[in-house]
Amino acid sequence: MIETLWLASQQSLSKVFKMTPRLSPIIHPHISGLLKEHSSELYKLIDLLGSPLHIVFPERMQDTIKHFRQILDDATMQDGQIYFAAKANKANGFLATSAAAGIGADVSSAQEFMAVLNAGVPGRSISVSGPSKLPALLALAVLHNACIAIDEPNELSSIIELVDRLPVMRPVRIHLRLSASDKSRFGMTTEVINEMLFRLTQLQSKFQLEGFSFHVAGYESKDRVFMIGKACKAIERAYTNGLKPTHINIGGGLKTTYAKASDWDLEQATNREFAGGVKPQFVYPYTGQPSGYLQLKEILEVTKQTIKDTENAIGRSLVVDLEPGRALLDQAGITLFRVRGVRAIGKQWLIMVDGNSRSLAEFWRNSEFFIDPLLITKSSRDPESFTACIASNTCLESDYLARRFIPFETRPLTGDLLIYVNTAGYQMDSKESEFHRLPIPSKVVALKSAGIWHFIKDNIISVADLPASSIESDQI
Repeated sequence: MIETLWLASQQSLSKVFKMTPRLSPIIHPHISGLLKEHSSELYKLIDLLGSPLHIVFPERMQDTIKHFRQILDDATMQDGQIYFAAKANKANGFLATSAAAGIGADVSSAQEFMAVLNAGVPGRSISVSGPSKLPALLALAVLHNACIAIDEPNELSSIIELVDRLPVMRPVRIHLRLSASDKSRFGMTTEVINEMLFRLTQLQSKFQLEGFSFHVAGYESKDRVFMIGKACKAIERAYTNGLKPTHINIGGGLKTTYAKASDWDLEQATNREFAGGVKPQFVYPYTGQPSGYLQLKEILEVTKQTIKDTENAIGRSLVVDLEPGRALLDQAGITLFRVRGVRAIGKQWLIMVDGNSRSLAEFWRNSEFFIDPLLITKSSRDPESFTACIASNTCLESDYLARRFIPFETRPLTGDLLIYVNTAGYQMDSKESEFHRLPIPSKVVALKSAGIWHFIKDNIISVADLPASSIESDQI
């Protein structure tokens, strides 16, 4: 049964039981339908593949890609490239979706490069970023005609050495990566960029400077607006050197909205008791607005005149590329944990689950995923005021899925399921390990066609398994 999942609104429960407010997630109707109407399928998957279990939804990613593409097209940037940041999730289903949707992928290792190629993304649609790139990665990039973001001058020297001894038949496509601040470990200062431009004027037979890129650590639009202005100035300097770049890659880091502002705020999240008194040092902006493709729209609108001025100065059109990860995976995954039991610690309660924090890791250090899980029970139960933190199956005192005490509408029992919604962006595998020799959690791809759900193990999914007819597009 799933009646206990939404017994009542969090407001009425809080009023009746005087509970701590829940940090309730936004749930896409596509996923809500699976949870409400097919909970028995979830129990079967857990029994078959174990707990925890990650379920990914390529259809949600496909819809989000369409929204991003529309924003670029509306800004007359039809040639702007969308690269899925492969580091955000290792699911093959998302790489296959990228290939099926005709977008690219951003990679930072030879292993990611090979996985992306294997999924069907052509080499020309791959962007190679990250610092201190190994020769193996650079060699794949130049042989497959990928675009390389040069992070520092020595990388250019390494590529020159490779080009001189590999059968490279065309100029190597590159971006120069701009430093976003004096404290950033990524990119190059204006002075170094000018030196690189001079070097490239002597190397035009070997290199094609396509544009400039940057990495911004925060989430605010104004920081990207500033860097676009910086990139425009770099483009103008490049043209005075006889080079003709036209692309500005703004990277990723666009916000994702996990909850409504009425259901979630920082004070509501942190002004409560935490196990051991350990509170987080960082909390993601879960209700940040605008987010995703709407944040991209805002950035393009604010920088429209800046870009236009540079276009007039160089006599050519510019385009914006981007590398969304978390934002491209909005509502594209859920994570299931099986409840192993409930125990008291003094006057407090602890829910023990079959899984640990490495299987649901907020990307940030000393934090946790600040969206409350949903509870699916096997039988209908009466409402009961129950608040507990969630502990893992490791032998470490410090290992909690949630140190915060979370309100539930009824007491969980052994065998129940906790469902975390919207976990595809970094939560699933950014910190996974085989600690205690526990297996890495399985991933399952969920597809819905003609009202019927189909589940395929992620390690065998391919682009051929993603028929266009199965994709139910949202309205923009």
